Amino acid sequence: MEVGTVSAESAGDKAEKRAQEIASRLGIADFVYGQPLVRKGRGWREVGDGLLVVANSGAILQVKSREPTQGLRDSKEKAERVARKYIEAAIRQGYGSKRTIQSHVTDGKPLSAIPVRAHDYPTVDSQDFALELSGSCERWPIIVILDHPRNPSFSVSVPPGIFCISLLDWERLHEYTRSVSGILRYIDAVFESRLPTVIGREEKRFAELVGLIQPELPGRRESHPWFSTAARDDPVGVSIYRELLSKAWTGLPRGPGISPEEVRTILAFLDDVPTSVMAKIGRWILRKRREFKETGKLASGAVITGNKILVYLHGSEQQCSDQMQWTSELTFLTLTRLHEWTETYNTKAVALGVGTRETEGGIEYTHVYLEGAGGLTKDIRDTIEWKYGVHNFRFGHVRRYEPGRNAMCPCRSGKKYKRCHGGR
Repeated sequence: MEVGTVSAESAGDKAEKRAQEIASRLGIADFVYGQPLVRKGRGWREVGDGLLVVANSGAILQVKSREPTQGLRDSKEKAERVARKYIEAAIRQGYGSKRTIQSHVTDGKPLSAIPVRAHDYPTVDSQDFALELSGSCERWPIIVILDHPRNPSFSVSVPPGIFCISLLDWERLHEYTRSVSGILRYIDAVFESRLPTVIGREEKRFAELVGLIQPELPGRRESHPWFSTAARDDPVGVSIYRELLSKAWTGLPRGPGISPEEVRTILAFLDDVPTSVMAKIGRWILRKRREFKETGKLASGAVITGNKILVYLHGSEQQCSDQMQWTSELTFLTLTRLHEWTETYNTKAVALGVGTRETEGGIEYTHVYLEGAGGLTKDIRDTIEWKYGVHNFRFGHVRRYEPGRNAMCPCRSGKKYKRCHGGR
């Protein structure tokens, strides 16, 4: 598509926007990108109809739409013939899009793409959000999205690496996965399963995969199947979890060093989670908030998914009025849990601390992302474990921290424990 001329919006343009809007609204707007642009003569040409990119994974969108006035006159047979031609054209264009992106990487002049997230901040230069497509896209699937007013249903055989779906089913699939990472994982699962593609019947294939796919870590207590109906079964739990993602931009302390790339790292951590885990964590967060209301004490906990540790801390301005002090508390708590995990399993992990603080203006969100377990002194760890307990990740419980009677009190009063909190 040529860029630079103004014309009435076609059905194809509307379908492209709709496909991106669905993925950004039900997934994450930071991982849904518009079309990269390449020079063509005096103008620019769009590459593909959108991209999905999370960390090192990605996919190319190719959207085809039939004009409603024409499509509604199509017979059942003609609607299928038109749809098949659209799919063939979309596959050819998808291959061309991949070649264009890859050739720019090879030449050392990678293209860049702007995420849908940039639309939320019109006063900020959209280039600040740009993602450089410097990695290989050879293994990226091509997602063909078909929009026809009659929604024809038919079986289609496609080459390896091609995923075909109707625009209507594209929205339904996102209602189940609720993440961009989930969509990419689902497509990989479809390829591995070799289940047939039937346009207009994606829910049936999803249901089959739900029954076929087992948890990634059988036998581990925190294991959950990647695909389930949890998003529809427990919309409240999932919505509470997704608040952690939606508030990543507004919750982070403003200041130097906070970049879109760093926020994308945090969001990739939260996005790559099954909906069953989203619902579980969402309900767990609600319990922590009730715990705080009942006791008036800071409520905390940690949840494990694979080698990722999600640490949660909930309080209010009454316990911690200074935002920087609150961020430090969350950082040291997250770092302590990361140390405990590393010592238990002797493996590397990453940790994300999310703090929710009740203020007069509502709940304030703070996010702290840590990849290493360094920078924690014994005094600080003792204080944190004294306040929040010692987390036993092997058995999934927290025990009370008891210092020696002659040790210095973890409250940092400068007194021995037996003459301070140990004597009460």
